[in-house]
Amino acid sequence: MIHFSKEHQLFRETVKHFIARESTHYIEQWEDQRVFPRELYKKMGNEGYLGLTYPETYGGSELDFWYTVILMEEVGKIGAGGIPMSLTVQTDISTPPIFLHGSHELKERFLKPAITGDAIGALAITEKHAGSDVSGITTTAREEQDFYIINGQKSYITNGSIADFVITLCRNSMSDSEVSASCGMSLIVVPTNSAGFYAEKVYEKNKIGNFCCDHAELTFEDVKVPKENLLGMAGRGWDMQMEQFQHERIIEGILMCSQAQTILNLTKAYAKERTIFGKPMIDNQSIAFALVNMETELECIRQMSYHCVEVFISGKECTREVSMLKMKAGKVMRQLADDCLQLFGGYGYLEHGPISRLWRDVRASAFTGGSIETMQHILKRFL
Repeated sequence: MIHFSKEHQLFRETVKHFIARESTHYIEQWEDQRVFPRELYKKMGNEGYLGLTYPETYGGSELDFWYTVILMEEVGKIGAGGIPMSLTVQTDISTPPIFLHGSHELKERFLKPAITGDAIGALAITEKHAGSDVSGITTTAREEQDFYIINGQKSYITNGSIADFVITLCRNSMSDSEVSASCGMSLIVVPTNSAGFYAEKVYEKNKIGNFCCDHAELTFEDVKVPKENLLGMAGRGWDMQMEQFQHERIIEGILMCSQAQTILNLTKAYAKERTIFGKPMIDNQSIAFALVNMETELECIRQMSYHCVEVFISGKECTREVSMLKMKAGKVMRQLADDCLQLFGGYGYLEHGPISRLWRDVRASAFTGGSIETMQHILKRFL
């Protein structure tokens, strides 16, 4: 099946030119400064890249989901994983819950400026003792007249210290006897200028990769948020977030394929240039076969990602397929990056080499958005 029309291909070319113009030459600077360039959001918003599928009413372009696929594939070719990691939180992780479950007022206040690049969003679920096991979160939202009073901490939050709003999963103020571990949760939009909200960049110098992507620990101390900031129904946050995970994991699968292809292309080019035992590395049968095997594995994952997109667009249940994609792509990415670094030898071990940066950055793919082990836990239910 042909997934991309001529219009899609023209769009791909415009994205390529934009990336070459606005990011490629600045990666080293952003990595060294360990900062995500906020101005890049505004530039992408001006081009319409932050709201491809959203309605024109809120500043979107109302395009089909394959345009998002193209954007992810091209953004994944950027030589630093921190850029796509931050951008996908904006385009496909923090804004979909507002569009799907938010009131018109919330869409005007938060979705619209996020699409134009005037506001940055984040999603706060993970806590130090509740990562892949979302049911273990302890951050609470207590009802008090017309407000929610939020208390707790969130950890490893992408865009946490640069965000203007944070979609926060909280446990409602109900006793354990009233709700099960996975029920009684709500998704609430928290403006980051709220009193009692603190974001600390405690991971800035401790991360092993994705340096130019912001990660922060968030603290909520009696943060007072109007009840109007609730997404959907109170107590249904778990269901909404589980639904959103399918969208997020498809995006991550597409992104991993693109990043893996970038690593593989770098390796193939190096294998053609590097001479060993009097001939190019790629003429060595064992190396050529290794590259062929990686290319084949990667193509299988790419086609699976396209299948998941089709099922997702059709509105059918796709938890099984998407979990398989996330699990397999995470495994392939991790192994491919390691095998390619090995072929670079000493050059691959240099701090500022393109392959070493990508090797560090993509390692997170095996656990962000749901670890490989969590996907296996989900999939065992389908046996």
